[in-house]
This record gives sequence, structure tokens and C-alpha cells, in this order.
Amino acid sequence: MLRRAVGRLGWAVVPLAVLGWAVHLVLGVTSPPVSGPAAFTPDQAVFVLGQMVFVVVGALVVSRRGEIPIGWLFCAAGLVGVAQGLATRYAVHGLAGTTGWPAGGAAAWLSAVLWYPNNALLVLAGLLFPSGRPPSRRWWRVAWLLGAGGVFAAAAMVLFWPVRGLDLLGASPVSPGAWLGTALMGVAVVALVGAGVATAVALVSRLRRARGVERQQLKWLTYAGALVVGGLLVLLPELAGIAALPGPLYLAGTVLTSGGVLGIPVAAEIAILRYRLYDIDHIIRRTLVYGLLTAALGLGYSGLVLALGQLFGGLGDGSRAVTQAQRRRSARSASGRTAESARSRAR
Repeated sequence: MLRRAVGRLGWAVVPLAVLGWAVHLVLGVTSPPVSGPAAFTPDQAVFVLGQMVFVVVGALVVSRRGEIPIGWLFCAAGLVGVAQGLATRYAVHGLAGTTGWPAGGAAAWLSAVLWYPNNALLVLAGLLFPSGRPPSRRWWRVAWLLGAGGVFAAAAMVLFWPVRGLDLLGASPVSPGAWLGTALMGVAVVALVGAGVATAVALVSRLRRARGVERQQLKWLTYAGALVVGGLLVLLPELAGIAALPGPLYLAGTVLTSGGVLGIPVAAEIAILRYRLYDIDHIIRRTLVYGLLTAALGLGYSGLVLALGQLFGGLGDGSRAVTQAQRRRSARSASGRTAESARSRAR
């Protein structure tokens, strides 16, 4: 009875997450035209969709393995992420001049408030994956680091309240009007990044020591994370502003990244709930081979286009120069003939 009640409680939050993502999508499509981080882009829709998937997967884990805190962490993090997306889109409508949307500044502030808890809960879930406990007691220091970052983030948000606005809707909340709040948020971001790196180290440590089913569970999560990393590596020149990628290569990087983001909760669910896990080494190797092949073909395509552009551009410049020279010679000969005929008439 208790397990059934717990499962129903977990599934009760799924309709809220689905409805929240649908409303977020509608608000994004009808958003007023704005630039910068407040603009609605496809990756924002994918981000909130990923949060909804976290909620669904968390509810499924809770219904089957309610004693593992990872399911609850997924549900909480996903709901916070969906609420953050909704607050962001509402803030854009309220602050960009749309009538009938009061308290837009408060919505922007709420979006900033929810940023740190969403990320911290996901990092904590990764630290406890897959057993619900860290690799050893010393790894609980990562959780304490997340808590310390949360304290700095909360203090920063108090200082951000007077300057609530579109500045708070970026990748992490900052505002030129509250330098102390921005500095405190910077400390919180450092703590979050440090905890994320430590969590990655903990997962690698688990993978090296794991055997049997646990090793297969960790491989599922590693596979999904590798898709994200591979996609970001393909998109790195575009993201760093070094060079614009060709359409096929940019599409490949976007698909890899989005697939990895959406695949992380699904991989975690498969790893936790499936006991007869099959070896995925061949899938990982195949994905890496295909990813490297796609990147190589895309880079080769870019180089070929650039080389052909330079070649034909140079030939075009040369042909234009020949044409101009011919025109100049024709003009000189015509002027010569005109002068000669004028002298003939003078005689």
C-alpha cells in the first residue's frame, strides 16, 4: 500500500510538467521580439523539454524504486526547471511591452532564483547515481559544496531584487546594477562547477571499480554524456565565434547535443530499472566512429568550399582584370581614331 501511494505521488507531478512545457512553448512562439539571452530559441525549448523528461523518468523511478532518492531528485529538479522556463517566458512578455502581463520583473527574478536549485539538484543526482549513495563518505563533501553555493546564490538573489529585469535571464543571473550580487553569484557558479567536476570524477571512479550490473548502469549514463560532449566539440568553432560551421555539420552537432541532453534522464532510467542490461560497448564505439566520421566529413566539406571559393574567386578577379584591360585598350584606340579624324577634317 505504501509503495503504491508513493508511486501515485510521483506520477501526480507528471501532468504539471507536461502542461508547463506546453505553456512554455506557446509563450515562446508568441514572445515579443527581443534580442540577447531573453530571445526564444529552439535550444530553450529543448532545455525545458529535457526538464519535463526528467520529471517523467523520476516519476517512473519513484514508482518502481521509491527507496532510491535519485527519482525524487529528478522530479524536483525537473519541476524547478520547467517553472524556471515558464517564469522566463512570462518575464519577457511582461517586460517587453505586452499589455496584460503584470509583475514581469518579479517573474524575471523568480527565474533567476530557480536557476541554482535546478542545476544543483541535477548535480546531486549524478553524485548519487546509481545506488542512491556517493562512492564513499568523503564524497559527501560535494553535497556540502553545493549547499555552500546555494547560500551564496540566495544572498545574491536578495541583492538582485531591486534590479529585477531582463538582465537576470541569461545563462546565469548577473546584473550590472548589482555588482555585489553578481560577485556572490559568481562564487555560487564556481561552487556549482567545482561540484560538477567532482561529480564527473566520482562517476569515473565508480566506473573503474564497478563490476557487473553497476558497471553497465554507469556505461549507460556515460554514453548519454558522451553524446553531449561530442556535440559540443563539433559545435565548438561556432560557439567560440572562431568560424561559422556549414549547415550539415552544425545540424549534426545540434542533434548530438540535444539527443544527449534528452538521453541523460532516459539512460538513467534504463540503468536503474533494468536488471538484465546488455553490454553497450559496441554502441558506444559505433557512435564515436560515426561522430568522428561526421566531424571529419564536415571539416573536409568546409575546407573544400573555402578552397573552391578562393580559387574561383581569384579566377573571377583575374577575368575581371582582363576585361577591364580590354576595355581600356578599346577606349584608347577609339580616342585615337577620333583624334585622327579630327586632324583630317582640319586639313
